[in-house]
Amino acid sequence: MNAASPAIERGTAASRIAGIGVVAIVLLLALAPQFLSAGAVDRMTALFVYVILAAMWNALAGFGGLVSVGQQVFFGLGAYFAIRLANAGLDPFVALFVSAVLVGAGSWP
Repeated sequence: MNAASPAIERGTAASRIAGIGVVAIVLLLALAPQFLSAGAVDRMTALFVYVILAAMWNALAGFGGLVSVGQQVFFGLGAYFAIRLANAGLDPFVALFVSAVLVGAGSWP
């Protein structure tokens, strides 16, 4: 080897072992519904949804520098009030409209 043609190492032993481990885990997760109960699969699905949300938050806040979550309070309040109104006996579609109007009025500057 000389200075004109440097060697590029495409992978190390550790990266190959990690790749094999990832493939094995993906295969086990793909076969999990065949062997686990529906409740376990449901809990695992919820877990992986949260993992994806955490990765998304890491990408937005960590790499992108986006740290603006204030508007999400109003989204959450709208959902909370819609559920509370629907549980109180109001038609769910009417509850959605009423909660959107109430939270929208409360968010007005």
